[in-house]
Amino acid sequence: MLQAVNEWGLFYGTWLGIKRITRCHPWGGHGDDPVPKKLNKFYSIFVDIIKYAQIKTYLRKLQRTASAKKYESNDLQF
Repeated sequence: MLQAVNEWGLFYGTWLGIKRITRCHPWGGHGDDPVPKKLNKFYSIFVDIIKYAQIKTYLRKLQRTASAKKYESNDLQF
């Protein structure tokens, strides 16, 4: 738990520590559970930008398919 708090800060480190402790029981099937390393700040910003762009692209595709279905349904009506 202290490793997680040192790596990630008080709030998220505590959350990670609690998750790690709850997974650690005799029937858990988990072995070694190290604290995930914090990414470089610039790299994490880059990843966030990529995810945002992917979400925007996905939403545009949904809008296109929804508008295409709308036009198809209007064409079928007499």
